[in-house]
Amino acid sequence: MKNLNLIGIAVISVLSLAACGEEGKKVLSTQHYIDNPSEIKKIKDKCKAERDKGYTVEGALKENCRNAGKARNKLVGAALG
Repeated sequence: MKNLNLIGIAVISVLSLAACGEEGKKVLSTQHYIDNPSEIKKIKDKCKAERDKGYTVEGALKENCRNAGKARNKLVGAALG
């Protein structure tokens, strides 16, 4: 029974740590980046920094990079008319 309790504690600890890494990471829409263009450079720089470190950009960061790129393209297209 004692071993079972230790295993349970270990599983909960691992899940808690994994959840901490995802906390505060949500996917922002293309419209959000259009409405807040100053955030486009920030997220694109963050994506580039991750790739420069040799990491694969995944999850919410990947989606945010994609949405920021779409927003940038729309803003540039609108500016060019």
